[in-house]
Amino acid sequence: MSTPNVTDAWLISTSNVWRLSPREVETLVFASQGLSHSETAREMGITQETVKNHVHNIRTKSSYSGTLAGLLFQAVHHGLIPMPVQREVQP
Repeated sequence: MSTPNVTDAWLISTSNVWRLSPREVETLVFASQGLSHSETAREMGITQETVKNHVHNIRTKSSYSGTLAGLLFQAVHHGLIPMPVQREVQP
């Protein structure tokens, strides 16, 4: 799996209404692809605790306290991340 390109226009556009850092947006992208915290940590080269901190910061900045699915829906709705595409499951 390739790491999302955090310099894509949709990440640095004015639609970043939650004022997320590029790493927080990257965390959202991986979450939208169905990766667990441990998988996200491995892909990003960080610890699971850092992933959890990113998720906490995203929830705080977005003022959203619902489910992860709802948070991802809001992120897509606000143009922060692209519509998720189902990824292939590796055996």
